[in-house]
Amino acid sequence: MSPGSRLTSFGLLAAVVVVVLGTAVMGGHVDLGGASIRCGTVVNPDRAHEISSACGPARARQLRAALMAGAVLVVVAIVPAVVQRRRPVTGRKFVLAWAVGFVIVTVVALVWLGTVTYTPDTIFFDL
Repeated sequence: MSPGSRLTSFGLLAAVVVVVLGTAVMGGHVDLGGASIRCGTVVNPDRAHEISSACGPARARQLRAALMAGAVLVVVAIVPAVVQRRRPVTGRKFVLAWAVGFVIVTVVALVWLGTVTYTPDTIFFDL
């Protein structure tokens, strides 16, 4: 197995892990102005809140964000296979550079997934 295909396999596995984390571990949040309220995860929604009507769009937004982060990671993961096909990689410089870049992109994607919130268009609590 070539270094490019090993890196691509690792990257695709990491993309799957990020999508699973984004849908099963990280919850969707609804921002009501003062603070955000967690609505449960995409896989295990919390339907006991008084704002459960806004939790559906929040979970949908979280799902779209997780799939988008996974798609970006898949594109970055394919780069070593394309480079290996065009010009065989034998040195460790490319492997190290790609690994550092991929880790940075993955961390940024996970941080971004943690900050995704949904702000409803209507007022829930008219005080």
